[in-house]
Amino acid sequence: MPMETELKYLGVNLDDVRHRLQALGADFQGKRFESNIVFDDEQRSLKGRGILVRLRDDGRRILTLKRPPAGPVPEGVKAWDEHETRIDDPGVIETLLGTLGYAPAFSYEKVREEWILEGCHICLDQMPFGDFLEIEGDPLAIPVAASALGVKSCEASTKNYHQLNREHREAVGLEPRESFVFDSDKKKALLAQLSKASESGQIPHRS
Repeated sequence: MPMETELKYLGVNLDDVRHRLQALGADFQGKRFESNIVFDDEQRSLKGRGILVRLRDDGRRILTLKRPPAGPVPEGVKAWDEHETRIDDPGVIETLLGTLGYAPAFSYEKVREEWILEGCHICLDQMPFGDFLEIEGDPLAIPVAASALGVKSCEASTKNYHQLNREHREAVGLEPRESFVFDSDKKKALLAQLSKASESGQIPHRS
């Protein structure tokens, strides 16, 4: 099973990062609005075992399984064993998961802009609770990419977005809530921006 290693950088300016990516000749992969549903049972046994089962719709429908690696984990990065597959009918997957005892546990949304730089997968993520940079790649290459993008001095985190959302809500005095989605007006505006950019050719079509 392939291992994914990554770090998130907090407090970044995504416009600055984008300009650096362009200046460095990075390969722009596209920008999408994502809707995600995470599945678990009533006891949240998957979460307790560090396992994520997720159904994502970003124009493609993708089923993802993430779990802690069986082997040694490199220091200083977040590591998962990950499998993904494209699906045609999410209803069939939901029925299958339901038969196994798994139901939607929570949902989340983001706008993700993707680039490739020196073998690293660079994600500029706009979340309902802030902007983040995620760098996925070889553990030795991640800090090199971070330095090139001017974010090496920013806080690096191995936490997932669910943990970061929980910490954000605690910090600003909001009640705990697992789901994190854009309000309807913000979502409508984001989708309109993406549609306009796609029509103008600023966003390449990726199947």
